[in-house]
Amino acid sequence: MTTGIAIILAVVALGSSGLALLAVHAWRGSHDRLARSLLETTSRLAALARQLDDALDRLRKEARITVALGDIAASPDLADVLTRVAAAAAAATGARAAVARAVADDGTLVVGATEEAAGVPVTAALEWPPEGARAMTFTLLRGSGPSTGPHLGCGLAVPIAEPSAAPVGLVVALFDEHESAAESKLGDLERLAARVAPIVTAVRSGRPDGAAARDPLTRLGSRQLFHESLAREVARAHRHRSPLALLLLDIDGFRAVNERLGRRGADASLLTFATALEAVAPPGAVACRIGGDDFALILPGSGRLDVELVLAHLRAEHRDRGSSGDELLSFSTGVAELMPADDALRLFERATRAMQGGRDPGRDRLDDTAGEVDEPA
Repeated sequence: MTTGIAIILAVVALGSSGLALLAVHAWRGSHDRLARSLLETTSRLAALARQLDDALDRLRKEARITVALGDIAASPDLADVLTRVAAAAAAATGARAAVARAVADDGTLVVGATEEAAGVPVTAALEWPPEGARAMTFTLLRGSGPSTGPHLGCGLAVPIAEPSAAPVGLVVALFDEHESAAESKLGDLERLAARVAPIVTAVRSGRPDGAAARDPLTRLGSRQLFHESLAREVARAHRHRSPLALLLLDIDGFRAVNERLGRRGADASLLTFATALEAVAPPGAVACRIGGDDFALILPGSGRLDVELVLAHLRAEHRDRGSSGDELLSFSTGVAELMPADDALRLFERATRAMQGGRDPGRDRLDDTAGEVDEPA
């Protein structure tokens, strides 16, 4: 009897031990799955944090460029314009110093420079770009002191020119680092040069800024300027393998707005919207009115996250600028990121399809071409 009880107790003990081992094994498996899930979540959060940090860095740099340029288009003085361009070049590239040069219509060489550029030698070959000049890098030998040897630095030189036109000037950024280390900043300097080219061209010739390239109501870029700028930025993005986003905006139900407010009221609402769009456009971006109620924003160096930040700022800016006499317009948008096989037309078509896809399900929303199988450039 006692032996039987002992056997029963032994079996119970073994069963309990087995159950305990199974429980431990199950707990360990659950713990492993939980650990893997936590690691994956942490990895995704870290990637998102890096993206946000990169976006904030770009916004901070763009803010510095905006401060440097100020209201550059309102200045009638070429020397002042070039000084602002030089300051913006230093902000855009992190250069130690920067110089901008242009030749006025009377043949006078006009120079603008940051304070740090005083006394820095730049060879005569860089003083004026010949027709068809291209962006270039160069090595700069700075003078040595009594206790130091000569110091090697470098520079980036980019012509200031409108699309398909001869250069009207040159912007040069100077660095203490080696030439190879500064080459990655060439794209930033090219985008700045392209942005200020219409202004420098207009001021040096004494005519109003880009009159033919501006929409008469909103003063944004015209449809012609949009297509020229898009072709230029697509080519530059492919050349430097840098991101590029195109944002299209369509005012919702604008015909009804026109009927409700009349021509003058509708124009006032359009102008309020366009002013808000221009205010939130990052430096280097190109804002255009491409139709009666259609707008576009070309965003060099930008991706989907940047577009969403711009849209958030646009909605807030539009709301803040609205007055009691203006009707706040809702809008649908489409965004496309540049793919390796894209030319300007294909990028525009994909953004247009995305906007149409966003318009069908409802108003005041963003849609994109994320379903495409190509990878961004």
